[in-house]
Amino acid sequence: HPQYLLYLGRVNASDLPSIYSEVDIGLMTYSRWSTVSMPVKFYDYLAAGIAIISSLEREAKDIIESENIGIIYEPGNLDSLVRAINSYLGNSDGLSLARANSAKVSGQFDSVLQHENFSIFLENV
Repeated sequence: HPQYLLYLGRVNASDLPSIYSEVDIGLMTYSRWSTVSMPVKFYDYLAAGIAIISSLEREAKDIIESENIGIIYEPGNLDSLVRAINSYLGNSDGLSLARANSAKVSGQFDSVLQHENFSIFLENV
């Protein structure tokens, strides 16, 4: 479905902002046995205000669900992935809400804020 999906392959980091400005949904597709918990693309998607469809468990799943920024699907289950994608097709209100929530949550992961929090942690240790 080239009208909906464009696979770019490997891209330079400097190209990401312009690419993300054209994107509604970011995919985080991992196998059931993945040890990935918080991939870099998660933070990129938040900063760009992109809704997220993910198969990850643990921290990413908790944030996605609690902040209503996307949909979790069952890893390795194509039908589950298709249902997740289809849940946003024709649901512009749901997609807009997830994107707005994603942008709002991104502030929690700002590098300056994270540095300050880590500095406080180190000082208390």
